[in-house]
Amino acid sequence: MEKAPQLSRGFRVHQINCTICEHRQRSGDHCRHAAALTAAILRNDEGTLRPGTLRTQRHPHFNFLALVQQLKQICNHPSQLTGSRNYEAYKSGKWGLFKEILAECLEDNIKVVVFSQYTTMLDIISRYLDDMDIKYTELRGSTTIAKRRKSIKAFNQGKDIKVFCASLLAGGTGIDLTGAQAVIHYDRWWNSAREEQATARVHRFGQSRAVQVFKFITTGTVEEKIHRLINKKQDLAADAVRYDDGSIIKKLDRDEIASILQWTPASG
Repeated sequence: MEKAPQLSRGFRVHQINCTICEHRQRSGDHCRHAAALTAAILRNDEGTLRPGTLRTQRHPHFNFLALVQQLKQICNHPSQLTGSRNYEAYKSGKWGLFKEILAECLEDNIKVVVFSQYTTMLDIISRYLDDMDIKYTELRGSTTIAKRRKSIKAFNQGKDIKVFCASLLAGGTGIDLTGAQAVIHYDRWWNSAREEQATARVHRFGQSRAVQVFKFITTGTVEEKIHRLINKKQDLAADAVRYDDGSIIKKLDRDEIASILQWTPASG
């Protein structure tokens, strides 16, 4: 079974906690919209996914995976769930922090690799980079081999291209992104081994400056609960890079699934 590389001392990992709404303005219509989307999804699925029902279902994992994907998209940016690339339509705490960290890196002339599990989130990010006139290149599962090589070379060697956007699945193996000094994991997978494998694409032997790794966690949401479960049950995928989200979720028992779905609306 394929194993994830162990990150060397050349990496400094930062857990970035953010709120589901914009971190400088945690009230108002934009914030309430994200909370309302979350409540609506849980309410619409409560007949089949409420904790009591989950414990009696024969195969609860299928509905659970679909539900979690929706909730994770709200954590990323509400526009992702609605199918829009308009990053200004709603406020998002994670999005606000992403822009700040990206701006700080670019100001210090640091090249950045951005990983996301979702190509729809990469669509939002690429639109923002276009609007800000930030030069970037990208890699997705549909990228041809020729374009893949061209994009990697342009990022590593080009002086103007500062950002490389990649889907976590496409960017996890067979690429060299050693031109970067920072990595942003915009969202978390259940498979921490795959995250480390993707991060290792930026490693340079003998490098003198540490690579900064930022992992975003939206507190008080399903994303934080997944993060805690990953840390608690490292044996889920400590070495298994090939496991996808569905395979790992099948290893959860009904009580663990039910606990992840419990959600308390923020007060105020």
